[in-house]
Amino acid sequence: MEELVGILKAKRESRHLDFKSTFDPSNPREMLELLKDLVAMANSGGGVIAIGLENDGSPSRANTQAILNLDPAKIADQVRSYTGEDFDKFEVKEAKKKRQQLALIYVGSAESPIVFTKPGTYPVEDNKQRTAFSQGTVYFRHGAKSETATSKDIRGFIDRYIGNYKKRIFGDVRKVIDAPPGHEVRVLPREVIESSDPAAIAIRRVDDPNAPAYRFVPSDDKYPSRQKEVIDKVNSKLENSKITSFDIQAIRKVHQVDANGKFTYKSRFGSRQYSEEFPGWILSQFEGNQNFFKEARERFKIIQRER
Repeated sequence: MEELVGILKAKRESRHLDFKSTFDPSNPREMLELLKDLVAMANSGGGVIAIGLENDGSPSRANTQAILNLDPAKIADQVRSYTGEDFDKFEVKEAKKKRQQLALIYVGSAESPIVFTKPGTYPVEDNKQRTAFSQGTVYFRHGAKSETATSKDIRGFIDRYIGNYKKRIFGDVRKVIDAPPGHEVRVLPREVIESSDPAAIAIRRVDDPNAPAYRFVPSDDKYPSRQKEVIDKVNSKLENSKITSFDIQAIRKVHQVDANGKFTYKSRFGSRQYSEEFPGWILSQFEGNQNFFKEARERFKIIQRER
């Protein structure tokens, strides 16, 4: 709440706050400029992109419903398309200032500098192309602007990363030091997922209210898709080619997907389920190699013949 009040009271942009009077998700130029600002903000430690505000912080009276209705996954897909990174540490929230509806994009901090791996170009008049960002560029926030990185930006990112790492390390060391004699220290994730992996850490559920709390994530939440849904999601993004269940079988076998808990889960009695990340990974592989499906099929056929 305090952060929101600060955003609504701000009268100028800053390193961690960007104003956009309007935004049309269907406009190529505006989408590319948004991606540049989002990546620059993530590289700079995070911040907020406020859509519906003029440069002085006053309401622009523009309709922001389009961005509020936009699936954040589509923005993540665009980030992945131009950077190759699965960066999804952002969320879109609604706010109001003087009865003006705003769309606030809260951007988290990148774990490593995000680099644009292909140019972001869009058409202009006379069949010409203009570039929002070039291949190989890294953007940071310099005041209210998103500009190419300097050596100072990179040093600052490294210093920030080391500082956060030290805080985590020293916090964990303190927990170990404070552990009573005879206790065993184990590192566990905050979220617990059922696993058939024999190497997984075993835990016991108890009724003690003073015991450490962990959030149990049901397999249907973590892995919501069946094979057919994975195929539909991938095919909805492909233009000139479509995949079948045979392609999924080939990809699973050739790339050892079944052993990757990030992508898939198989309960003892149910059918195999897949995470939301799996279709995105498939598309990113195809984007980097147009023969990805063909090669997987060919290698899978060889494996079948060798059985």
